[in-house]
Amino acid sequence: MGARLAGCEIKPSLILCSAAQRARETLAGVLPHLGGSYTIEIEEGLYAFEQEVVLKRLLAIPKRHAAALLIGHNPALESLTGSLSADGTPSAMKQLTIKFPTCALAELRFTTDDWASIGPKSGRLMQLSIPKAE
Repeated sequence: MGARLAGCEIKPSLILCSAAQRARETLAGVLPHLGGSYTIEIEEGLYAFEQEVVLKRLLAIPKRHAAALLIGHNPALESLTGSLSADGTPSAMKQLTIKFPTCALAELRFTTDDWASIGPKSGRLMQLSIPKAE
C-alpha cells in the first residue's frame, strides 16, 4: 500500500495517525514510500470508531495543509469516506459499496481549500485501493 500511496500525485504535508499500535505499524510501513516534507501527529483521539470524531479532527486541520493522510480505524473511516463522497470514479465508488478492508487507501479530493468547510457530499472519491488488488 505504501507503493500505491507513492503513486498518488498529491503528497500529504500532514499525517494524522491513531495512537493504536497497528495504526503506528501501518505508518511505519508507509513512511519509506513518501517523498517531500511532512508533519506527523500521533493522536489518541483518532483511536475512534465514529465518523463524527474523525470529521471533527479533519475540520481542525490548518488551511496551510493542502493534503493530509489519515491513518485510523473502521467503521469510522469507511462511513466517513461514504459520507464525504458526493461522487467518484466508477471503480472507487463500486469498491466502496463492496468492502473497505483493513489497510485500504481512499483518496478524496475536495473543491475547497479550507478543511473547515468540508462536509457531507463535499468530496470526490478518486480511488479506493485495497491491499489484495492487483
